[in-house]
Amino acid sequence: YLGHKDEIPYGDIAENCNLWRNYADISDSWNSVDHIINWFGDNHGELASFAGPGKWNDPDMLIIGNYGLSFEQSQTQMAMWAMMAAPLYMSNDLRNIQQWQKDILINQEVIAVN
Repeated sequence: YLGHKDEIPYGDIAENCNLWRNYADISDSWNSVDHIINWFGDNHGELASFAGPGKWNDPDMLIIGNYGLSFEQSQTQMAMWAMMAAPLYMSNDLRNIQQWQKDILINQEVIAVN
């Protein structure tokens, strides 16, 4: 369905699924995160009405703790995913993340927005 969003039966998907991906796979780079943020911004009006308790639009995983994002970019991804009420699942190895990355991922104020 990518590229043909008018053909996606979001109502049927939301009725039968808890989670659905809306965009291409994320990669470990700011460019990838930026593209996803922009796509969700451009399509928010259509997507928002289908999300709610027990059903989520999924922009893909948080890449905070990998190697592709700076401190500020990591903060931005966490904030944007929280505002989109996205699932906050991570793609990192928790044994190897830096403290500043952990601090972003466990920020209770941002999580509360989600």
